[in-house]
Amino acid sequence: MKHLAIFAALGLAAGPALAQDFSVGGGLTSLGPTIEGTYDLNNRIELRSQLIGGFSVTGTETLEVDGSDYDIDGDGSFGGLALLGDYYPTASGWRVSGGLFFSNTSLSADFEGTQTFEGEVAFKNEVAPMITTGYKHGFARNWYVAGDIGAIISQLEASTDSNDADVLDEVDSINDELSELPVVPYLSVTFGYQW
Repeated sequence: MKHLAIFAALGLAAGPALAQDFSVGGGLTSLGPTIEGTYDLNNRIELRSQLIGGFSVTGTETLEVDGSDYDIDGDGSFGGLALLGDYYPTASGWRVSGGLFFSNTSLSADFEGTQTFEGEVAFKNEVAPMITTGYKHGFARNWYVAGDIGAIISQLEASTDSNDADVLDEVDSINDELSELPVVPYLSVTFGYQW
């Protein structure tokens, strides 16, 4: 009976050891800033959503290719939406997470020179599995800090609307290089409040 009481106490203390129903937070990820919300199903499992990125960049540049000048107008958007389930296997803040990432990340450019075409690099799968592991630590009253490392299980892929053989060869070469990384690395650090 004594052992059962000890295991029950450990079970109640498991997970974030901050057993609150809801939390909100913000921070930084490898894809940009994030805001997140979580709901604790029990002391070991929580549901988490992260809205990541939401910013874009633009730029122009002139590039010489095979003796011809190209004016390049580019823009990029970064981020997406992650829906995760967090599991706390021990009586600590260590967690293992899995779920889906819905990407809106893309880098696109218009090329104008001896020919005009568009090019883009984006996630090969707009909806991709995501796995992470990390740690969530409560401090002060109801505040927490958390960090995660993991991967989005999708490659990046280049594409173009050009029919030119040289351009298509270059896109194939870029995709060969991108295929060497079968996942997109993911890092995050967040601070939040629970109630």
